[in-house]
Amino acid sequence: MAAQSPASEATTPEPFDFEKASRDVPKPRELYPLVARDMVPMELKIESDEVVPSDTDPSVKLRRIEGQFHSIKLEDDTWIHPFVLLMPADSSINDTPQRKGKVAIVSAPGRIMFDGHVALYGMPMVTKTGYPTMIMSNPGKYSNGRDIEGDIAVLDRMRRATGKNYYNMNCQLALVYIQAMNVLEKILEVDKVQAVIGGHSKRGRSATVAAAMDPRVAGVVILGNEGVHRTDRIDWHLSFHHAFFQEQVNVPVLYVGGTNEGGYKMFNVNLLQERLERPMTVEMIPNYRHYNFHEKQYFDFTMWVAHVFDGRPISRVTEMSHEYRDGRNYYRAKIESDAKVQLVRVWYTFVDEPSWNRNLWFEWVMYKRGDYYETSVPSAMPDAYLIEVADIAQGVQGYITSLPQKTSDAPVHERDPRNNPWQGPRERRE
Repeated sequence: MAAQSPASEATTPEPFDFEKASRDVPKPRELYPLVARDMVPMELKIESDEVVPSDTDPSVKLRRIEGQFHSIKLEDDTWIHPFVLLMPADSSINDTPQRKGKVAIVSAPGRIMFDGHVALYGMPMVTKTGYPTMIMSNPGKYSNGRDIEGDIAVLDRMRRATGKNYYNMNCQLALVYIQAMNVLEKILEVDKVQAVIGGHSKRGRSATVAAAMDPRVAGVVILGNEGVHRTDRIDWHLSFHHAFFQEQVNVPVLYVGGTNEGGYKMFNVNLLQERLERPMTVEMIPNYRHYNFHEKQYFDFTMWVAHVFDGRPISRVTEMSHEYRDGRNYYRAKIESDAKVQLVRVWYTFVDEPSWNRNLWFEWVMYKRGDYYETSVPSAMPDAYLIEVADIAQGVQGYITSLPQKTSDAPVHERDPRNNPWQGPRERRE
């Protein structure tokens, strides 16, 4: 039998070197001078300016300013952003050197969801912290009044037309934050603001991009969106993934997700956290989907403003353990906190389908025993659990959790965004 020639031998391809392949992928700070070319003058328009009682505490008087501003122009159409700015009617509160120029910006969808953000995020936040708080529509509307939210594909059209990968939701929405900070400097008549910024999904992911581009960002809040970048190839949108450009984000980041986020793989948040050298603070809301209106989201945004600007302490869950024996599950953890701990709970779940999309999470109170919180639950072995802390400091309540901990070999598949539980069974929709 003839010997096999070297040329005919099967060769094993070298593993993909992500670090090497990604070296030339630009990051937000380098891209900012290019993408800023689409920005336009703010054309600030004040539509009303009045003093109103706070809905949260009617004894507190607030100055409420409504208006709109422009940010960028694409396809010959300008992005216009309605906003409501709330601040103490007594301007002396924020005239001290320690408070002057510190603001919060909550990014919201338009129409009725915008009003909900003003009422549920804005009012409590400014009442409890005293810092000027802007609720702005992002991505806003066109000059004909049409919501850009329904035409966000404009960014895909721009990318295809120009060949520029920086047309991406996480990039252009970041420019809106930057313009909003310019607007606030003009209204408040300050040289430079420091802003805690954030919002839901693309409005949260773009906030970290804005933090990389603009040093005026002091803190970021991301409300849902567990997208992670791949490391077995270079995706066109790699530039705008937080973990990829993390060295450009030098501010604290809060991530508030949901255990039943449609479209994302369960435990993606663990992978996100693993890739970050500066970990995020995390709250995973049990039994919540990809949406904007959960009470813990309102509480935690306010908590983060108080943390960044006033040093409000944040609790941490450490030294977690779980053991199953004799028909009971034993949970244990240490809570490190300078806040007043109000309640510690374990949340656990059982799954029967690999998307982890329809499972319920159940809670059980944990008890303080020495330096630890402990409890035992008479149940079958769960597939995952997490521990949640409710606390309060400086009069501001908040929630944080551990990362979800997988306790079984149950499979985990990517969730199909077209098959969300809130829409009901697919066969009943067709």
